[in-house]
Amino acid sequence: SIELLRDDGSSRFFNGHVFEFRFVKNEGGFAYYDMVLLPWLAFLRLTRNNRLFHFKTVEQQTAQLLGECPHADWRSQQLGSDPVMTDACQFDESNYNYLHRRWEALGWHYWYEHSKSGHTLVISGDSTACEPLDGGAAVPWKGDAGVREPGVQGLTPVRNVASTSFSASSFDFKRPRPQMADTPTLNQQGDIPPLEVYEYAGAYGYADAGAGRDYVRRRMEEIEAAAKHFVAVSDFRGMQPGRYFQLTGHVMSESFGLVDDGDDTSFLVLEVRHSASNNFETQQGQVSHYQAQLSCLRKKVPWRPGRSHNSIEPKIYGLQTAIVVGPAGEEIHTDEYGRVRVQFHWDREGTFDDKSSAWVRVASTWAGSNFGFVAIPRIGQEVLVQFLDGNPDRPLITGRVYNQDNMPPWELPANKTQTGILSRSSKGGGYENANAIRFEDKKGQEEVWLHAEKDQRIEVEHDESHWVGHDRSKTIDHDETVHVKHDRTETVDHDETITVHNDRKERVDHNETISIGDNRTEDVGQNETIT
Repeated sequence: SIELLRDDGSSRFFNGHVFEFRFVKNEGGFAYYDMVLLPWLAFLRLTRNNRLFHFKTVEQQTAQLLGECPHADWRSQQLGSDPVMTDACQFDESNYNYLHRRWEALGWHYWYEHSKSGHTLVISGDSTACEPLDGGAAVPWKGDAGVREPGVQGLTPVRNVASTSFSASSFDFKRPRPQMADTPTLNQQGDIPPLEVYEYAGAYGYADAGAGRDYVRRRMEEIEAAAKHFVAVSDFRGMQPGRYFQLTGHVMSESFGLVDDGDDTSFLVLEVRHSASNNFETQQGQVSHYQAQLSCLRKKVPWRPGRSHNSIEPKIYGLQTAIVVGPAGEEIHTDEYGRVRVQFHWDREGTFDDKSSAWVRVASTWAGSNFGFVAIPRIGQEVLVQFLDGNPDRPLITGRVYNQDNMPPWELPANKTQTGILSRSSKGGGYENANAIRFEDKKGQEEVWLHAEKDQRIEVEHDESHWVGHDRSKTIDHDETVHVKHDRTETVDHDETITVHNDRKERVDHNETISIGDNRTEDVGQNETIT
């Protein structure tokens, strides 16, 4: 800890962990060193992980990750809306980056409270509810009048032209219509043209209209917070990020657009750069010195750091593969949308069951309203996974591949001319239990093979025709029933032989006509009765 004496004789501390220490020089009997102190949160920059958080809010994810750091000391306050995330993916990134991008997406900010023995990370979702500086909010304006009391001087407003509105759209397959939301700025910028920011929030960017309004409001507040801020110099030793001060005695309030009502003159401290030296080398005439350069924002303006303020958004642009998983004892595990669960190869915390992931949608060659093509990936199969908009939180299964555990249905390359489909009976079916259709394209041996493991049903709602260029044989191991509801015509251009190994009954409810162009021979081995 580094101790700084305030003007009232009390101490404030800057506490941190030594991340860098180096020798600079020897001079005048003294050794000089440079030291870099960082908060305990900086340890998280030295990590990298790939994992899924299942059904957790960002605060719960924060608690889990910070709980892995033995130095962690933190608390949260007034976080606001923090919905449960079905599956949140940390992909090839540090814990530091992951937490910051989640916090930034929700508009959260943080600061540290320092003591002699440590420092506490404070995470908040509402900067307007911040606390005053230690010792009270009032800090005098020094100006150029030679005020001796510690205070603020050189207060300079910085203004940037900013976008005037923010609009967004999102898509949820359970409500397959784009969800639109928009909000105008509250920032008065004078005579500028409409400057809209329109953003596609991606698949499931927000769930409904209410969440959409929250989304665009946060994004607009990011823009507004960056549009105007103040910079200043101060010798007041209590300046601290995350706290606010009230500027008193400012003589240029009118030109600065400040109204001394306690609201316009209250500022949230965003950043402080402290510069201090002691009077250790008194024999060389050195005197102690302190100065702070600070950046601040009107307290009434919500402070949203903005996405990518302290993070990089990871993207997965290529393909990955994963293994389809499900509950023990099941071979097929799906829901009403044909989705499945997967185990990613990089997920070392996954349990290879129905807890490994949330439901993942499966692309189909044909998907209509109660029509199309369906083939549910089965447990144990390896599937191809892409990510919508490159977002690690949005996997989509686009295909399947064979591997050593799941080989093609026909031996290759011996049967390389064969194309087809071979299913598998479930549960408990083996290679010999399948429905199949196979095309043999070997020249001179072309064949279409159709196999039904149990029943086959063919329905033709109008005409059906068959043409066989050579012989046809048909074997039925049990009974056959043919029911023709209207006329039947059968023509045999050559001989016909019918053999019945047991009884035969023929019934004609009306007339029967038999025409024989030549001879007829009938042999009855025993009795014949004609009525």
